[in-house]
Amino acid sequence: MENRATTTTTTVSLESLAVEGLSTLNKLVETAGEIFVSLSNYSSFEENNEEELQRKVIESHEKYKKVSEELNGLITQISDFQEKKNEEEKAKENSMDTSDPIISGLIETRDSLLKESESQRTYLKNL
Repeated sequence: MENRATTTTTTVSLESLAVEGLSTLNKLVETAGEIFVSLSNYSSFEENNEEELQRKVIESHEKYKKVSEELNGLITQISDFQEKKNEEEKAKENSMDTSDPIISGLIETRDSLLKESESQRTYLKNL
């Protein structure tokens, strides 16, 4: 049951990061479009609007940088999340789960057979 809960949480977290990343990517594209529109306006307007257009270009660039940083943060979160998931899977593969009653029973049977085998060997040596 624990594994299902973890998988559900993992899926939900990954899905929410993906949705948030897509939203941020859309904002980034819109902001890049605003920058190009501002640059286009800047190149076609008269000199008396130069300061206003420069301000718009700077504002758009600042907005672009902010959204770009947000997207990079999400990419880092997704990478970290995936790396953690891979490490957990690797650790799970490398370790044997002895809490499983079947495995525990098999280990106990093996140990008792080894003890019995050792005692029989000792008995046969003494004969």
